[in-house]
Amino acid sequence: MKRVTAFRESGGVLTRRVVQSLAIETLETKNPSVLVKNGGNVDISESWAKSFLLRIGYSSKQDVNKDQTSLFYE
Repeated sequence: MKRVTAFRESGGVLTRRVVQSLAIETLETKNPSVLVKNGGNVDISESWAKSFLLRIGYSSKQDVNKDQTSLFYE
């Protein structure tokens, strides 16, 4: 969660893929053996990332000024 918050505060746009990458990077640093690709049982999928974003209160909204979808904290 700290990495997601820091990313957002630095001006990054959160997407499922960004959250997925941050989660995988964190696990690879802290405990790589839990990831499926290393023989563990934790799979950080796009659906997991979407669920994570919803649980922490992010939602997809249209940015009318730039005409692109971005995620804002609610």
